[in-house]
Amino acid sequence: MLRSMLVALVSLALAGPAMAQDKKAEAPAPKAAAKTTKKATKKAEAKKAPAKRAMKKAEAKKAPAKKAAKKAMAKKAMKKPVDLLAALGGFEPQPVRHPDVRGLHKFLRALAKAHGPEDMAANIAFPAYMVTTGKKGEAMAMSADKAAYLKTMQMPKGAEAAMKAMHPGKSQTVWISDGIAFVKTRWTLHSGRHWYHWDTGLLVVKGEHGWKVGAMVEPGWGASMGGKKTAAAAAPTATAQK
Repeated sequence: MLRSMLVALVSLALAGPAMAQDKKAEAPAPKAAAKTTKKATKKAEAKKAPAKRAMKKAEAKKAPAKKAAKKAMAKKAMKKPVDLLAALGGFEPQPVRHPDVRGLHKFLRALAKAHGPEDMAANIAFPAYMVTTGKKGEAMAMSADKAAYLKTMQMPKGAEAAMKAMHPGKSQTVWISDGIAFVKTRWTLHSGRHWYHWDTGLLVVKGEHGWKVGAMVEPGWGASMGGKKTAAAAAPTATAQK
């Protein structure tokens, strides 16, 4: 037993230096592999060098063309934009800047005090556009001069009391320009046990002679209009002050 143990120890002692020598012999192998890979990469880069030089030369040749293209783009940017308004034949947008609010309110107060069609006609710029609805709610319109307006506005006997019973409420104004506006007013009529409410609209314009009514919109007057529907009526032209 002791003899076998001694033999094992001796064999281990002798094997230790041999293993160390083997490791020392194997250690330089990675360095050699690194050297070979570096040489291979250098050779590959050397092979690619002519292609890279050719690419640089091609880019250098394209450089003048790129500069010319940039100059052309800069010249286009310097050109004046197309005048689209000129193509429309003189159209000039006019946003609301300084509306004549006081003048319009003064005109509307005077309009509310008008008595009868004659007084009302003095505040209208003829020819005026009159829009209403028939019994079935269909829209009806006509372009009227002063004579046609007075004829249309003739009221039957006893209508004066009913007209006085119509009371205007608050008005809303929508400005289209400094001298053009739409005015909507809510009206109320108390007849017997019933209350009636409806809206009216006025297109008011400001000309040389101040504010005037250019168009009137009030539903329910189809019988007085004589059944002239908007489908057969031409579009209104620009109202001229007289």
